Amino acid sequence: MSVHAVRSRSKTLRRAAPLVACALLGCVGPPPEVAPQRRAAEIGSLEGELPFHETPLPIDDGEPIPSPLSLADAVRRALTRSPQVQVALARARAALAAAEQARRLPNPVVDVAFRFVEGGGQPQIDVGLTAELLALLTRRDRAGAADARLEAAAHDVVAHALEVVATVRVDFADVQALARRDELLAERLRFFERLLTTARAKLDVGEGVRLDVLSLEAQRLELELERETRQAELAVARRRLLRDLGAPGRAHDAELVVAPWSEPAAPPDDEQPWIDAALATRPDLLAKRAELAAAEAEASAAGLGVLEGASAGVEAERDGDWSVGPSLALPLPLLDGGGPRRAMARARVVEARHALAAAERDAIFEVRAAFAELRGARSRLQRVATELLPIERQRRDQVEAVYLGGESDVTALLLAERDLRQAQEREVELQQATVTVRARLERSAGGASRGEETKR
Repeated sequence: MSVHAVRSRSKTLRRAAPLVACALLGCVGPPPEVAPQRRAAEIGSLEGELPFHETPLPIDDGEPIPSPLSLADAVRRALTRSPQVQVALARARAALAAAEQARRLPNPVVDVAFRFVEGGGQPQIDVGLTAELLALLTRRDRAGAADARLEAAAHDVVAHALEVVATVRVDFADVQALARRDELLAERLRFFERLLTTARAKLDVGEGVRLDVLSLEAQRLELELERETRQAELAVARRRLLRDLGAPGRAHDAELVVAPWSEPAAPPDDEQPWIDAALATRPDLLAKRAELAAAEAEASAAGLGVLEGASAGVEAERDGDWSVGPSLALPLPLLDGGGPRRAMARARVVEARHALAAAERDAIFEVRAAFAELRGARSRLQRVATELLPIERQRRDQVEAVYLGGESDVTALLLAERDLRQAQEREVELQQATVTVRARLERSAGGASRGEETKR
């Protein structure tokens, strides 16, 4: 062999040596960049990253609440003050530490033994330096499983953020609806006060009947009782929203005034984009895919389970002179060949696959159901607002004019007023439903088209 060939082969071996050592030690790169704080902030259309608090959040936040409170500000306050999101962020940090720990090589074990010779003389010394062989061989798979669980923890943060946003939007809409109902009841009370004044005046001049006055007084009393009930419900709804905002102990919750209802953006005509978004970005599905990847990595490592307890290292002995050589301790797979361990790992992989398929089916159904419900609610709301309410108002006004002209008793007017009230209630219910169902649709689609309402 020529000198040039020897040098070339020597250079190749030197270059390949790190690759061989890396393969033997199971070298892996750094953990994946999951950025859960940035992704959680994006859910609420917030700038930057969601802050992580190592100290407990205050039970009652003291930041002033603007009046009226906008939905965007409510979402911001709820996300940044949510203990549930902070818990998920802490778990993500723990998963990151576990992923970094999985990349560490096991500490070597040093064995030192002194044997003293009977009758004196130089003692014999045995020195051993060993490392766990299984940890070295499965390092890549263990790191892969830890990385998958880190990704699952990051997806769990996003899932909690989505849940917080959906909850605050529903509770915000509940306060809006109850406040609107209180306004309608106040309008009706003023209407009945006006009618009652007219009926009493007609009765005083002998043109009216006592029954009309009694009927109007009974209606007014029923409205007052109903308004008290609605105001109690509104107080509870405000307290619930204050809890979402991190201020459950605010004593003056009646001062919490929210912005009036605004119609959510219309969804696309086709539901398929929402389904595609759910399958691609829904955090619970992504978490299950990460769990499947972790199970597959653990199944790969389970094949080397028979080497549990094996070690490799260097042994040195001094008996006059030192002698040094490699050592290897391997278990004999006579009683346990690792079959059940591998079968258990494969079963977990199969379980994860079926769980993912079931979750994907549920996600598709939830998107389609919410999409259909939202389209139906929007259609009914438009018809009530543009067709039913104008008719009922016109009818009530005409019946009122007939009653004031003395051509009929108050019964027909009460019926017309009742029908108008039912139409107004239906409008409020459908307004609330459009917000609630839209929030559920976006939640089921993994936050698709998020921020359209929260920016208002």
